[in-house]
Amino acid sequence: MLKRLYKTMDNKAGNIGDVPKHLILSELLQLKVEKYKDVCFYDAFGGNYITKTCQREAKSFFTNATENMKKSVYYHLLLKASNDGLLNHYPGSTKLARDVFSQGRFGNCKVIYNSYEIMDVILCFNESQKDINEVPLEFCCCNAYHLIDDYKHEIEKYTSGIVMLDPFYTEWEKDMNGCKRIIDHLKDILKNKLSWSIIMWIPYHTKDCYHQAIHLKKECLQLGYDSSLLSIMDPNFEGLQSIKGIGLLLLNTEKELIDKIERYDIHALGQMMDRQEVQYFINK
Repeated sequence: MLKRLYKTMDNKAGNIGDVPKHLILSELLQLKVEKYKDVCFYDAFGGNYITKTCQREAKSFFTNATENMKKSVYYHLLLKASNDGLLNHYPGSTKLARDVFSQGRFGNCKVIYNSYEIMDVILCFNESQKDINEVPLEFCCCNAYHLIDDYKHEIEKYTSGIVMLDPFYTEWEKDMNGCKRIIDHLKDILKNKLSWSIIMWIPYHTKDCYHQAIHLKKECLQLGYDSSLLSIMDPNFEGLQSIKGIGLLLLNTEKELIDKIERYDIHALGQMMDRQEVQYFINK
């Protein structure tokens, strides 16, 4: 059962908020593959995997994509994943990473997968349909922390790479120290390798979450990271857990990344996510 759940997580995005995260991830992976001969991608997956297949939104993706968006790496990855131009679901992050790496001309690229044992608790909560609020708030950070420890020797082998973190979905801001602890711990493991990047996906389920994300960005600056925060909000979105938007904390990412994303027109994400109104802010 656990392997079946993990396969689902690998092949399908958890929810519609993953779309902008995966857009940026795809672009950043491509930039790294073009610059370095060995690249590693590690999805530390600290959050709750809540399956929303997003079939309706996925089916409208190609129809709503703008001409600029069609130039993105993400668009072409989804086109490859589609069935004759019909997209039934958004692919998961590890699937996207494998597809980017498979197109590389040279080098040693690797996707690190989480151990089934450590992910067992998260996935079983999803399978049993228990209230996700029953999971201890500190579990996400503890889980991601130990996952990173498990693979630190593997991570250290690679010149460049990306570690992706998904904080716990509900009330993540109550464990801000845990989030900071993981990021600080990664800095020690990566030994100040500026060629390694971290992406943290942050759900904005309350207005306060945005301000907490700004605070976390400042904390990361103090830790020595080059940090940017991209926030995408839909004031009319009353979706899962009443999420109002998402934030993407980008640490030590390539300088070209934000320019590329803005060129693809982030407002188009509103249509791609089947939302009519999207506001976005970049705090550099």
